[in-house]
Amino acid sequence: MHRVYKLDNSPIPVDQATLRGFEELGVSFEVRPCATEADIITNCRDADGLVVMTEPITRSVLEALPDLKVIARPGVGVDSIDMAAATELGVQVTNVPDGNYTDVATHALALILNGIRRIREFDADVRSYGWNGQDIGRNIRRPSELTLGIVGYGRSGKRLAQMAASVGFSVRVHSPRAQAATTETQEVEVMGFDELIATSDIVSLHVPLTDETRNLIDKDALRRFKKGSFLVDVSRGGIIDETALAQTVDSGHLAGAALDVFAQEPLENTSPLRLQPAITLTPHIAYLSADSLKEVSTTAFTDVSRLLNGKQVVHPVNTPLRKVTPMETK
Repeated sequence: MHRVYKLDNSPIPVDQATLRGFEELGVSFEVRPCATEADIITNCRDADGLVVMTEPITRSVLEALPDLKVIARPGVGVDSIDMAAATELGVQVTNVPDGNYTDVATHALALILNGIRRIREFDADVRSYGWNGQDIGRNIRRPSELTLGIVGYGRSGKRLAQMAASVGFSVRVHSPRAQAATTETQEVEVMGFDELIATSDIVSLHVPLTDETRNLIDKDALRRFKKGSFLVDVSRGGIIDETALAQTVDSGHLAGAALDVFAQEPLENTSPLRLQPAITLTPHIAYLSADSLKEVSTTAFTDVSRLLNGKQVVHPVNTPLRKVTPMETK
């Protein structure tokens, strides 16, 4: 029986009925309490496969798990996995690229509409026995009068472009891979990063965390944003300099921001973001819906079962070198 452990730092639920079906294929799934490298090495040493979210799958972890053959990520990003080490050590990494991009785009649009319609402020006013709608909302503008700039034009970026265009936003995108871009209803304008942030009323980030995107939105970039604009991040923590963002919102240069992801999660108690009422914070749940959880869970577990039964995975992230068995090293 192949041993596959789902690390319990992952919020992805396990459908027990589905897992019983995998047992017929010779694969047993079990939840193991792991959050750190030491936890994983101690509790998963005999693993043939892992299902992970943001747990640190470092070279040290990979080298300590000699039987490991596959790691499945029930989502898109794999930045918590040492991909070079996994490839070198013969470990297949898979993800679920299609499972929740619509949910991420929906959450981004919800944050945008909350920001421009000032929903949180209206709610707080009414709860405090006020009725000052005219004062709070006098500068609200229609989506048809606003420009949405999307940085990154992968699945979630494209879906947001479609949804935002249907609401009335003028949409523009920046992506090194986007030579031309269209939604289902209209073309969107493609432009350089500096031009996009300088001219958009709202900027929404949809890029992975890489060496190129780390601190992409730093103090200098924030100065170049259009005055009074609004920033949204539903992609990855580490792309925004959070201290600089808090300072820029406090100065009034940005009207506000909405973040679902942070450089350190959970968000630190001392984070300056917590002190800014114009910054909306959600706990890395843009992907979340009952539908997406079921889809990504089933897809991730199925790919693990496929590989352990000698079949090709559906969503490979890397092409691992052939794994050398202990017998071959003697």
